Amino acid sequence: MAITALIFTSCSPVDRVKWSKVNLLGNDIPVKRIVNGLSGSSGNTEWSEKKAINTGDCHVVSVKITRKSMQFLLSFSYDRENGECRLIEYRVNGKPESPFYIYKFMNANRYRFLPEFVDDYF
Repeated sequence: MAITALIFTSCSPVDRVKWSKVNLLGNDIPVKRIVNGLSGSSGNTEWSEKKAINTGDCHVVSVKITRKSMQFLLSFSYDRENGECRLIEYRVNGKPESPFYIYKFMNANRYRFLPEFVDDYF
């Protein structure tokens, strides 16, 4: 337990967001699963923390995903005090999109028979 606490207290905001879950239209989905779904097998991901936007106990972390002819930009807010992660911006090719569009890239069949804790390893 102490090792886990040490790991998560010393992680950067980018690492904390990567291993967090986001409430997406009523479903708690791991950020890693969202990013893997959007990037696919041939996509490139680039994580960054927006240092200028550090409001109180929140960090803003964004990920840019390039996949074939598409470019996705997701921005997350991570609240250090309660460990809550939220999706605050989602853009496809520079245009704002609904978070519902993310479900188009989620492969539900692959995870249908696996327990929820297994998502952390994919």
